[in-house]
Amino acid sequence: LFAITLPIIGRYESLALFLVSFLLMLYKLRIERDGLTFIYFLVVLVGFLGIFNSIYIATSFRELLIVTSYFLISITATALAYEFKEAFIERAFRFIIASALSVSCIKLIDLIGLFNFRKYIILLKTDNHFAYYIGSILIIVIVMLYDKNKTFKKLNFFPVIVFAMSLISAGSRGSLVAIVVTLGIFAVYNKKYKTVLIMILIFIIGFINFDNLPYDIQKTLLSLTNKTATFSNIERLAIWNSSIEMIKAHPLVGVGIDNWRYYYSLPQYMRSVNSYPHAHNFYLQTGSEMGLIGLVLYLLIFAVSIYYSIYVFKRTKHDIRRCIALSSVMFIIFTAVYSMFNNPLFNSKPAMLFYIIVGLNAGIYKLTREEVKIHEEDSDDITTKIRVQGQWTRDTEFGDRPRNESKRS
Repeated sequence: LFAITLPIIGRYESLALFLVSFLLMLYKLRIERDGLTFIYFLVVLVGFLGIFNSIYIATSFRELLIVTSYFLISITATALAYEFKEAFIERAFRFIIASALSVSCIKLIDLIGLFNFRKYIILLKTDNHFAYYIGSILIIVIVMLYDKNKTFKKLNFFPVIVFAMSLISAGSRGSLVAIVVTLGIFAVYNKKYKTVLIMILIFIIGFINFDNLPYDIQKTLLSLTNKTATFSNIERLAIWNSSIEMIKAHPLVGVGIDNWRYYYSLPQYMRSVNSYPHAHNFYLQTGSEMGLIGLVLYLLIFAVSIYYSIYVFKRTKHDIRRCIALSSVMFIIFTAVYSMFNNPLFNSKPAMLFYIIVGLNAGIYKLTREEVKIHEEDSDDITTKIRVQGQWTRDTEFGDRPRNESKRS
């Protein structure tokens, strides 16, 4: 229910629904500690220390509680995946895809003006949040479609078409760059070198015939390659420089979660015409609000999640785990690239989606570790039995022979 309603209902309604289910879950399931849980604890600790640098302490404390709830989502997903195994994990991903498909259709309906859904659905109110949400699930669906074992049998290209249309309609340059980079990496991994070559040729032909391209495409490409091509680029460079200054002034634990916007309004940091609520860069904002320690911890979340996925992909014998592990790697790569242009992990809907998938991936890792351990124990038992059997055979063989024959032997 939480996964299905996530893109539709409000931020606080989503958190309330999750927290109720989390408290109910505690009666049945045991939450075990792992590497990610330890990192989450350290992030909360650094966030708490950063509160003392905040201009508005109440705002920082409230946002820290929300960040903690994101971590609880991840821990819950891990516990459920570990308890109910593949059946739950597969269903969770199907629900996530179905939910994203429904909100994409709503976006397209809103786009052609049949009904004003943007007024009621929070995810549609911010194009960047919507673009991250849909773009990341588009990557997951593409990976699942190209799975050699066809684990998700009922998937087809219809969701890909709907996701692509709604993603383009959002007009997020960061998501388009992240999609292209991630698909390029995935094509190289799948040894689809012709696909990569075609992508490169399209860019070369577009560059050569730049003046003949439609004006909207020219404007978009210039906004990506020329830092002074648009007013938006100039503004972003200004706020990025201000973020670097904040990091220099508070290098350890930052200015406090959700206090970047208040510091940016100070004369020594305000370098643009407009005021902004965030830095349009996850890494710079995290470094500003949580210091270099917090930034390193968030990078560790990315690194540990990728390690979990690679471990599962290499060691498991379950097709569905391999498919989801590869999907998770590409999802995290997309998030890492997109985070260079926006700040998805401090915004409710994108952050909740991220921590659901990271938590499910950690659950698969725990299941695979048990699988590997059981396999190794079975292998050791078989090896021991073979050794004992061989020793018994040799002892019996030599023991049944006459003494002088055994001497001759």
